[in-house]
Amino acid sequence: MSSKKYALLVKDLGKKYSIYDSPISRLKNLIGINLDFLVSKRAAGSIKKTIWSLQDINLEIEHGKSLGIIGRNGSGKSTLLQLLCGTLDPTTGTVIRNGKIAALLELGSGFNLDFTGKENIYINASILGLSTSEINDRYSKIVEFADIGDFIDQPARTYSSGMVIRVAFAVMAHVDADILVIDEALAVGDAIFTQKCMRFIREFQKTKTIVLVSHDISSIQSLCSDTLWLKNGAIELFGDTKSVTEAYQDFVFKELYGSASKNSNTSKNKLAGIPGTLISETNNLSSGWKTGLCEITSSSLVSLEPDQINLYKGGETVRLSITIRALEDLQNPIIGFIIKDKLGQIIAGENTSSSKIFKDFALLKSNEVTTNFEFGLPLLASGDYAISISIATGNLMNLVQHHWVHDAHIINVYSPIERYGLVGLDIKSINSNS
Repeated sequence: MSSKKYALLVKDLGKKYSIYDSPISRLKNLIGINLDFLVSKRAAGSIKKTIWSLQDINLEIEHGKSLGIIGRNGSGKSTLLQLLCGTLDPTTGTVIRNGKIAALLELGSGFNLDFTGKENIYINASILGLSTSEINDRYSKIVEFADIGDFIDQPARTYSSGMVIRVAFAVMAHVDADILVIDEALAVGDAIFTQKCMRFIREFQKTKTIVLVSHDISSIQSLCSDTLWLKNGAIELFGDTKSVTEAYQDFVFKELYGSASKNSNTSKNKLAGIPGTLISETNNLSSGWKTGLCEITSSSLVSLEPDQINLYKGGETVRLSITIRALEDLQNPIIGFIIKDKLGQIIAGENTSSSKIFKDFALLKSNEVTTNFEFGLPLLASGDYAISISIATGNLMNLVQHHWVHDAHIINVYSPIERYGLVGLDIKSINSNS
């Protein structure tokens, strides 16, 4: 199969770093000359150890795909991006790039703080492949996109982190790249500029390729079709974004709460795929995690609308019932739920702790209680939605999850009204004074 099918093709990629006993050892290795006669044997030292930042990475990223990369700090995410871009040489393996790459890596990378914003624009754009005449033609648009005013003629050392990102992203957006590589950069931008960047990214990804590293799982779920989870420099999981991000969140939960937590992976029922079908029973408690302190034993979702005909249009009043059993005495358990779209983005949610109409209670060991949430379903656009449910203790600032169930309920929504965005608005009136 031709490699031209792929925007990025990664084979057996690895990056190794050497740790030295002393600076002179590093110098000896760098220049390849025996310098032992200049220093004592003890001072000369040697390589203490080697560390593989990445190892055995194989990826096939097709043109037009959007790849998210997640993982804890130190897992190798930034190293992988540098290898993909060619700013770092691999120790093993190869990267085949089919198209021009524009990268926004670590904050301020590629910027000379003594140069003005204008000078940095010309330097960065030339590095990304534009000629001086091409930069001249696009300079006014780059400056308009960055929107930092007179600071464009000031040294970059006078810039805030957000201003550096503005200029760097503005350059990247005007070099006619085929592949965008972004490393957590938008986290420091203000809301207005971030929205401008998101509009550009969403338009770009209609036809071209994006690789995004972020700790913000909702951004990965919103923007990326596939996700790679790196752990200790190796691929832990690679696949569709929803499955990978849920598995990663389970892993993070275990790290937070220790070995007492475990996966709850009862087999899933096949879900009805008929548009408009109302699924009102739990999805066999789906998959998730539990600590063993308490558990969700059942859940149901029903419509309270009269003459409901197994069809959700959005806006109906529904009742979500969640039954929990205490395996130990519980003080003030918190029961809650979230509604997610098919990408895993959170649409809405509620819990007993944040609700002012619910009073705390204690639950003794082996006892059960059912909590009923009655609410108006959001004005959802047509499509499939999932409701995840949970039981926790503590408070919203210091929460310990004890049983979380992914996709406990799947609902199919068919709305005859076209709705814009994730949810529609409950418009009370529209009028004109004419």
